[in-house]
Amino acid sequence: MSIQIKTIQRYEEVTQLLYNIRKSLFFDDLKKHERETLEDQKTISNLRESH
Repeated sequence: MSIQIKTIQRYEEVTQLLYNIRKSLFFDDLKKHERETLEDQKTISNLRESH
């Protein structure tokens, strides 16, 4: 894959993660599975950054 495509994909992932974090901050009534999803996304994001 080209660097541009990877950069766009990474931007989309980070944007979605930030949206989810903001949602959790402003709507602190997340259900358990929503919290787990956010944690999973953060873990995946961190793993990708380390590679």
